[in-house]
Amino acid sequence: MLHKHGIRDRGVKPNKSIYVLKGTKMSACLLECLFVDTKADVAKLKNHSFFTDFCQAIADGIAKAVEVAPVKPATKPKEEPKMEEYKKDVLASPRFREAQKWVKETKTSDGISISDGTYPQRPVTREEVWSMLQRMSKVIG
Repeated sequence: MLHKHGIRDRGVKPNKSIYVLKGTKMSACLLECLFVDTKADVAKLKNHSFFTDFCQAIADGIAKAVEVAPVKPATKPKEEPKMEEYKKDVLASPRFREAQKWVKETKTSDGISISDGTYPQRPVTREEVWSMLQRMSKVIG
């Protein structure tokens, strides 16, 4: 991990005189994770990829010290619901039912509905918003 991110390994420095460790009744260690007084170290600590690798390396080191096999976190890509996962012909949430009814019944000057009221919980694209706004302008214009 250190080599991957261009950090020099300064090694382990046993020191029993460090105050925060001196009074403990069990094994303890103090980790110095870079220094925030250098711009390069601050930039590394703000980098999500570096920070994740760094935290994982610390966790792996602790697991090794207590003789527990480290477990890599499962990575599952975030999936957006597919179009078919949204119900087409369902009532909108109670708060929006009146608006759903209105949008289905209201016609533009050309006789086109502002919306057919389907897929009430599906996210809307910008293109769909533009189309609805254009049709709405024909109702009020």
